[in-house]
Amino acid sequence: MLNVLAGLVAAGLGFSLGIGYSRIRAFRRFRHLERLIPRDRRVQLVLPSAQVKDFLVKGESTVATFPSNVLIMPMPEGEAIATLVNCLRSLPGGVRIDLTDDGNVSRFYGLTISVGGPSVNYYSRRLLATDYPAFTLKYPDHVAAFGSTTFVPQRGKSDDLLEDYGFLFCSRHDEEHRCIVLCGVWGTGTRAAVQGLMQLPPSSDAARSLATSSRTFLAFRTEISGLESGTAQLMIHTVQE
Repeated sequence: MLNVLAGLVAAGLGFSLGIGYSRIRAFRRFRHLERLIPRDRRVQLVLPSAQVKDFLVKGESTVATFPSNVLIMPMPEGEAIATLVNCLRSLPGGVRIDLTDDGNVSRFYGLTISVGGPSVNYYSRRLLATDYPAFTLKYPDHVAAFGSTTFVPQRGKSDDLLEDYGFLFCSRHDEEHRCIVLCGVWGTGTRAAVQGLMQLPPSSDAARSLATSSRTFLAFRTEISGLESGTAQLMIHTVQE
């Protein structure tokens, strides 16, 4: 019996230490994100959605419809949202994340993160038009520009993407309210923007400017092979105090 109790105590202690170590690692790795979390630890996440009301079932002539609360978006954007949510929830203090669509955004959040660009997210479109008029994303060409810099993803011989560009726009409207838009030329660029945000070195100038500057623009590039994307590489970092 004593051996069993000792084993249970040791297992419990090991489990507690493991959780504590994981939280310390998360804090060290993502402390730049911790600086962005408001005091009430509530974050509003604005989801993208394409205007697709029905689809043709594969291999059939049947048309299926989507319920109004089932949003359609590129798979890389869905993956990016799941990764971001898991990351924020791993922060030591915990974070409450409220999901909403672009037609029901509340202004009563200290941090709003809008995923997806102007073609799939009206909230992103309005914020970029107001705070970042130097940024454009033209459709159906899918060519982005920020000032004099253009972003044209390279394609392969079979018209597949070989690279994509992701963008992060951070606007601090006052001391209590901050908005971040994460988008890309394509959905893979949105995934690169989320990856780039998460992987910023906490002590870097880019990470510090997110917490202190009124406007911060970051551009990332990622290589693509098939369905896999490489590491998001920071290309541009501009700040407006």
